[in-house]
Amino acid sequence: MASSCTMAGTGWIGGKISQKEMVQHWHCYPGGATSMEVFQNHRDVALRDVVWCRGGDGLGLCVVILEVFSNFNDLTSRAGRSATADHRFFLSLEISEKYGPVFTVHLGMQQAVVLSGYEAVKDALLNTADVFADRPAIPIFHHIQHGNGVFFSSQELWKTTRRFTLAVMRDLGMGKRLAEERMLEELQFLIELIKSFQGGPFRLRLLNTAPTNITFAILFGRRFDYEDPTFVTLLRLIDEVMLLLGSPFLHLFNFYPFLGFLLKPHKMILKKVEEVCVILKKHIQESKANINGNSLMSYIDALVFKQEEDDKSNTLFDDANVLASALDLLMAGTETTSTTLQWAVLLMMKYPEIQKKVHAEIERVLGPDCLPTFEDRKNMPFTNAVIHEVQRFVTLLPHVPRCTSADTHFKGYFIPKGTTVIPLLSSVLLDKTQWETPDEFNPNHFLDADGNFVKKKAFLPFSTGRFSQLCQGLKPNATWHCEDLRQRVRS
Repeated sequence: MASSCTMAGTGWIGGKISQKEMVQHWHCYPGGATSMEVFQNHRDVALRDVVWCRGGDGLGLCVVILEVFSNFNDLTSRAGRSATADHRFFLSLEISEKYGPVFTVHLGMQQAVVLSGYEAVKDALLNTADVFADRPAIPIFHHIQHGNGVFFSSQELWKTTRRFTLAVMRDLGMGKRLAEERMLEELQFLIELIKSFQGGPFRLRLLNTAPTNITFAILFGRRFDYEDPTFVTLLRLIDEVMLLLGSPFLHLFNFYPFLGFLLKPHKMILKKVEEVCVILKKHIQESKANINGNSLMSYIDALVFKQEEDDKSNTLFDDANVLASALDLLMAGTETTSTTLQWAVLLMMKYPEIQKKVHAEIERVLGPDCLPTFEDRKNMPFTNAVIHEVQRFVTLLPHVPRCTSADTHFKGYFIPKGTTVIPLLSSVLLDKTQWETPDEFNPNHFLDADGNFVKKKAFLPFSTGRFSQLCQGLKPNATWHCEDLRQRVRS
């Protein structure tokens, strides 16, 4: 790894580094989707000492964080919007523009290679996907999952669990008419909930109930009433965990896990996750008691059936992996969609002229009474463009850490096996070479000159790779009409 670094205070060897080039924002590290409250209550990190050096081993620019003190609040950006899209990560785009798309950063005692820009991220995650497929051992997630589950496992366990999960999602209706029916059913409950306020104000997070319930229906095999104690408890715990994942002291724990006995956030996270696991274990036990291989109604049912079907003396689906996989779907399958919905509403409020165009297009295509279908997207290019632009603009998931599974040469640099690699998705979604106005909310990014929808290759809001491509390939094929949909929902 980096041969040596010369202490230079807040400067770098051969010149002076400006404050603008310093670490901008690192509250999302590592890999956790943060909630709206986190966005609104964090301030950029202030660095006491930074050491810059030229990596003698070919790993590019080396940044060593010696002492970090954080003071969060008041995020701003050069475009006048919330800085969550620009400063989500600990390195500004200006640094990568100056030093290139591949460089090394020290996170506490760990060294990581950062990939910035569309070309570098694409080459790593698509052209050399097998090498960059593993996950690094991030302390907080290791304590939670112990290397199990869908997202933070690696090697054979990673491949098997994700392949299984994708197959189950297909069987449970992902990309099929069943999924659309479930969404339309939940939409009716959400509409009734909003109507109950009789035109009065309500918290934006109320919108979380619908997408969360759809995930719960897949996970547990049934939807929950919005007042159900289990539903309310899980919603609260998920929100609290996501908030804690944005704590600066949680990241200090990830950088220096041996300081854990002095810090509190990771202990609170583990306690709240254990409360979630108690609920999950209860449902897993109920599934084991009533399992029917001919009628698997949920992801938990499928996990339990797979566990019993395999040889228990040599199975990858032991109790720990079953619980971890269910926990992954519960946590990751709710927050991203919910937060995206909230951002969409806020952006429509900020840009009323865009909101009017979306509303006019929906009225023209659907009319006043017709429920939407996936097929309707073809006739609503502007609305579709706005939805994609929301995800691009807010860069909800700024990065998903990877780990090299073998020694490799990449972009002229040697990267040893087991090196943490951080593809900056935010740098792709804000890449000046791929987007006309990357710092602006501009639906025209996804429209051609004739107003037709165009999906861009650089649209990578949730990473990319073989697994992601397979998921994106599960397109709905529903073609039935609005009247049929209304009858299905009512019945």
